[in-house]
Amino acid sequence: MKLKTTILTIGFAVLIYDSLLADAFPKSSESLGGPVVSLEVLGSFEMRFKSNFGLTVWGGMATIFSPYGLDINAGPEAALEIRKYFHEKENKIWSVGLYSGVAYNIINEHYGAFTPGLKITRTKTINNFIQLEPYISLSYPFYFGGGRPLFPYLTFGYRFVFEKKKK
Repeated sequence: MKLKTTILTIGFAVLIYDSLLADAFPKSSESLGGPVVSLEVLGSFEMRFKSNFGLTVWGGMATIFSPYGLDINAGPEAALEIRKYFHEKENKIWSVGLYSGVAYNIINEHYGAFTPGLKITRTKTINNFIQLEPYISLSYPFYFGGGRPLFPYLTFGYRFVFEKKKK
């Protein structure tokens, strides 16, 4: 395993061991939306189609860091995503996806959200089962208790994915 892959694997292991985190967006009466950073560990199942499309179901744990302060939100998440793949080179593949999912925050204030979004992902296959996915997404959460942010969230994320693909 290369050094970069080893460092990322250890980093995600520490993240999960420390507090079991996941993708529920910051919620407060002053929730504006805007840029956030996300780290995720997910399990995924994907069916790929000949037309370079894929249907992916994923779930796991992630965390959201707000650049505006020390705001950390985390908890379990699950989603359904439709991906269009393009620019395949070696084991690196770019895709654009539409997703819809649910997330629940488990740090401090407990709440859930339904979140649709648009995502650009670069998938790097490490082996038949593990993939690394940096991504940028634009999403807009609808909180279960009512309310929503003023603006969509622009997420800069990194996903460590255990995935089973079916062609």
